[in-house]
Amino acid sequence: MKRASVQSSVKKTAHPSGSDKQAGLVIQWPTFRFQHLALLPLIIILLIAPVWAANLTALSRANPVFTSFPRAIGLTVIILLAGAMMVLAFPYAGRSMQWAPRGAVAISFTGLVAWTILSGFFTAFPYDVALNEALLVSALMVGWMISRTDWPLDYTFFVALALFFIASWVGGVGIREYLENWRGGNPSWRVFSYFVNPDFLAGFLVMTVPITIGLYLSAVEGTVRLWLGFGLILQCLCLVLTQSRFGLVVFVFVVGLFIVLGIRLRLFNSEVKRRGRPLAILAGLAALAAIGPVAKRFIQAGIQSYSAHFRVMTWIGVLKMIKASPIVGSGYGTFNSTYPPYAVVGTTEHAHNSFLQLAAEAGVPAMLLAAIGIAAVVYTVYRQLRSQPKDEVGQILVFDSTELLMTGALCGISGAILRNLFDSDFYVIANLFTFAALAGISLRLCHPQAPVRETGTLTRSTWVSRGFGSLVGLALLWVGLVTTIGRVEAYQAGKALTTGDMLVGYKRALVANPYDPAVWRAIAWVYVLYGNGGQAEVDINHALSLDPSAKTYFQHGQMLVRMNNFRLAIQSLQEALRHDSHNTQTMVKLAQTYEMADQPDAAMGVYQQIARQFDTPYAKIRAIPELVETNYAVAFTKLGDAALEAKNWQQAELDYLRSVRLLHDWWKSRHAPLYLVSIAPEKVKMLKDLYRHTLAQWLVTLQHAGASTNQDKAIKWLQELNQHQE
Repeated sequence: MKRASVQSSVKKTAHPSGSDKQAGLVIQWPTFRFQHLALLPLIIILLIAPVWAANLTALSRANPVFTSFPRAIGLTVIILLAGAMMVLAFPYAGRSMQWAPRGAVAISFTGLVAWTILSGFFTAFPYDVALNEALLVSALMVGWMISRTDWPLDYTFFVALALFFIASWVGGVGIREYLENWRGGNPSWRVFSYFVNPDFLAGFLVMTVPITIGLYLSAVEGTVRLWLGFGLILQCLCLVLTQSRFGLVVFVFVVGLFIVLGIRLRLFNSEVKRRGRPLAILAGLAALAAIGPVAKRFIQAGIQSYSAHFRVMTWIGVLKMIKASPIVGSGYGTFNSTYPPYAVVGTTEHAHNSFLQLAAEAGVPAMLLAAIGIAAVVYTVYRQLRSQPKDEVGQILVFDSTELLMTGALCGISGAILRNLFDSDFYVIANLFTFAALAGISLRLCHPQAPVRETGTLTRSTWVSRGFGSLVGLALLWVGLVTTIGRVEAYQAGKALTTGDMLVGYKRALVANPYDPAVWRAIAWVYVLYGNGGQAEVDINHALSLDPSAKTYFQHGQMLVRMNNFRLAIQSLQEALRHDSHNTQTMVKLAQTYEMADQPDAAMGVYQQIARQFDTPYAKIRAIPELVETNYAVAFTKLGDAALEAKNWQQAELDYLRSVRLLHDWWKSRHAPLYLVSIAPEKVKMLKDLYRHTLAQWLVTLQHAGASTNQDKAIKWLQELNQHQE
């Protein structure tokens, strides 16, 4: 293919209009058509996903009262924009568009969508499935839009630059976060940036680093390379500061793969080598600077081997879940609600393997379709890289190579595949849409020739394809609009100062979106505060019909306790335990309800059940072992109080000791960010009072038992607690 075949190129001669002159070069921009407006919502999706929705997966799992307005509407706005993108693009699709998908990539991903929709007919959580299905379709449509061969090739580079920009921004925020904590005396801080987990942040950056390298090596202008190099440094440094061990391994893998592919495919000509020398020098200096922290992190791997053990044990539980429903699963996007009964170690929101999680949620066929589709993308791109003529495309904007960008995208895809074997990165919205964009970029670059202007009569297949795609776009537009309006109203209601304003706000949210169980739960609580138990029961039953999970049954039990209906509260809490039999929060609440219902023996039985669970793998092997499970301390203190009342000094001393150890660990690390976002202020006060009570009772027990070993320690800790003012 010759340079003249490219729709837009960089020329060294003047152009009368539609160009920007810089350093003797004139950039010729592509011809604009109305359908190209679809590029705008697409770019916005890629820019906001790592910022607004980086720590979100399923919207219905979250409380309608969010910590920030952008986080409240992050996912719904993405669905809304995806719908707008499709409505703008599909009516103008080319005449060669076929109704039936063609090729392994199209067939596999179309089959994946169809199968996940099928799983929704067999689920108890229809709202979860519908919302996550909309997100999946949105991501696939982003990839499809980028890969379209009837779009100017320049737009592919626009998308790649958008990914570069937002990844550099995320990296800069992460570095600033580290410096703030370093100045605060915490040099071992792991950066989060906009993500809820440093590992998910690492998963995002291992996809953007290789494509940034591809842009850097293909940039003609030195000033452009300077900015690309600066952004690349921000991304790499932030990735190292995540201290994600497997993230660092994949980082080395993708960079090494880029080098191997570049050598094997003969992409590194003399000009590319010249451009890459400063990058190589910086990489060497960065490696020397990072070798200390990285080595320390990997040395700690032996101490923190719980991570690998936890994953393996989690996979065992997920395999049990798959075995229970291997064909249609539990419903796409419902893992968080349906996995707990199968857990053999501490429960988690993700399976730590995207493919296993997909099989558990939508059946083994869905997992196979996704794997085949991804493999088809990799095979198609690699085959094209091997057969495509080199350096004959010419210059596009300020870049002179499509092969280097293809290689970067392919390396990012490969790194994502590797990470998703050990983490559920595809269930993090930022990572899912970035992966879809990389797949779209690589497939579009497989056809760098200019699109041929199609003429002739539109076929029936084209009309059907246009109509169906437009209808899907309208459906996404509607889902995004109603859920966004509902979330805006729910957010404002949650921030209201009076219950009256909250009630009005939540009712408005239900008018916009009557299918969100989180809003039904919230409005039921408002009616409880009003003392209208009958209406609260009606609303919580609405929530249960949409989300019959342990969380909803637990809230139902809390409401009934508030209304002093202990008998029904006990039944609802027992139902919550049936859905999640290891949940210590539910067990503690059930025991406390038994106490309020004047059933002390039943309450002690639950506390003993909690204490027995403390010695099982479920309690010992957890996703975040740094977080102390303080509900076990509640149970041990209650058992200690009972033993002390029975004058069983030895048993009381043992129970109090186990509780004190847990509470002391919590007290020392209570200001850690993980606690600040996971424990409400009222619970902090409760734990502080519990710690004081347990220390005092432990000291009494030690005096009666005549044990002096721990008396000084108990007195010291009690004095420190009493002197501390918060």
